[in-house]
Amino acid sequence: MKKIIAIVFAFVFAMGAWSATQERPYYVLVGGALSTPVQTEKTKYNGDEISTSMTAIGFDFLFGSLPKEGNWGFISNFSFAFPQSITAKYKGEDYDVSKSDFKKLFLYDFTIAPEYFFLKKENGFIGIGPAFNLSMFAWDLEYVNGMNYSFGLGAILFGALKFAGPMYLFANVSGIYNFYTIGSVRTAYDTYSTSGALTNFALLPAFGICLSL
Repeated sequence: MKKIIAIVFAFVFAMGAWSATQERPYYVLVGGALSTPVQTEKTKYNGDEISTSMTAIGFDFLFGSLPKEGNWGFISNFSFAFPQSITAKYKGEDYDVSKSDFKKLFLYDFTIAPEYFFLKKENGFIGIGPAFNLSMFAWDLEYVNGMNYSFGLGAILFGALKFAGPMYLFANVSGIYNFYTIGSVRTAYDTYSTSGALTNFALLPAFGICLSL
């Protein structure tokens, strides 16, 4: 995971440095944010439905653009989150677990969207656009573990307010429906596939600071 984070940092820095040397009709945004993802999920085990809800706390990396001309830009968001609590319902019974029950528990989302900025002022922007999302969820309990890769579509609502020179406060909310999953769950006795059998809805709010280049 440290390698993934290092690669993301290097990519964002390289793109920002390259963009800063180019004449362009847009501002390049690079920034970071705190996020509080919420996710609900449904799947089946032995023919019975399992539904879960999860809350998390994370850190996001933002890379995008604001238009100098026209109204179109784009927003990409790399979210690294650590789930705090999970509630599952199976055969009418509720099961609550927290992060302390897991050996490993991690949620990653990459979301990108072309963004239409319907409000564009000298010191602020607000936009919305259709989004594509790639999500990874990995977890490990004492006797069972799993990993899922999910793909989905949704939208990003983004707003930025200039407060000092090239610095902006920003907030964004992504609403994502992940409609297809590739993954598996492994126990000491068996491994079963969750591919195509799991869907989830994720709400990904974030608030942070970014630099305009």
